[in-house]
Amino acid sequence: MTSDDRASDTSRAPGRPRTARDLNSFPRIPVTPETATLTGILTALGAAVITLIGATLGGMAGMRYHRKVDRVGLGR
Repeated sequence: MTSDDRASDTSRAPGRPRTARDLNSFPRIPVTPETATLTGILTALGAAVITLIGATLGGMAGMRYHRKVDRVGLGR
């Protein structure tokens, strides 16, 4: 521990364990707020498109299944 670390450690009471607020050594991802916003919007749009495609394919598969079941159930 360097003298600078000890100087910044004065806010912590003796014997109190370190918390996440006491540590400032977490890695940072160099992302601007604009990039993060754009990435969030694109991710949300991608999730919506994938959900829509999945719902459409599921609906088509269900419709096909129920048509087969109805044909057999009606004796045709």
